[in-house]
Amino acid sequence: MHFELGLIANAGYDRWYRAQKLKPDHGIYNGGNLIGIDPLAVFRSQQADPGFMFATYLATIPRAFEVVLASPHALDFFQRYPGLWDGSAFSGHALVMAVSENGTAPAGLECRGAGCGGTGQAEMHIGM
Repeated sequence: MHFELGLIANAGYDRWYRAQKLKPDHGIYNGGNLIGIDPLAVFRSQQADPGFMFATYLATIPRAFEVVLASPHALDFFQRYPGLWDGSAFSGHALVMAVSENGTAPAGLECRGAGCGGTGQAEMHIGM
């Protein structure tokens, strides 16, 4: 038996995967498109807190770094998981995405001000 808790990284993953002619094809549920979360830690947190909310749990995952991405549109990840987006709606410039040690993106927000690029090039700022 195999058991995971995970978030779908990209809704277009299956189209990309098929275009590469890769096998086996599991669609958007391919392991390469799933961001795994430790199920035991989730269940322990749920057991300890009767008011447990998954989005609140995700916010407790330590951030390893933040990345600033120039993008003309919001990432579908944050459209699918709107509770992980902080602040106002994305207006199409750059966004800051917090990333945990295992690749979970527990938060994202629109980047405004210095350090947000504007050249169309992605910038990476590492901080803890």
